[in-house]
Amino acid sequence: MAVFPAPFPENVYSLRFYRTGTATANFADNKWPFSRPEDDALPMASRRQGWSRGIRIQVSDTAGDSLEYSFDGTNVHGHLDPGESDVYFERTEGGIAVRGVGTFWIEAW
Repeated sequence: MAVFPAPFPENVYSLRFYRTGTATANFADNKWPFSRPEDDALPMASRRQGWSRGIRIQVSDTAGDSLEYSFDGTNVHGHLDPGESDVYFERTEGGIAVRGVGTFWIEAW
């Protein structure tokens, strides 16, 4: 009988990241380094670096909502208007930060 979820494979570092929240005026309030899912229960300082293969970022469709995102926490790498989303495949990043107005959703794998 198969086990679900399957155990983490050796030498393969899957990423399972999902966050939602309300954006604020600066990147420091909503920034996350990616870490390996088997480390999620550990304190942030003890987690091992994870790297994305794909990322999806979406902002709510409420009028006036907008979002900027950054992969280094300083420079703006993209902007989303109400209801828009960006999806990246084969994009290797170590974390993400967002700022703006409204509710957002972020997935990374």
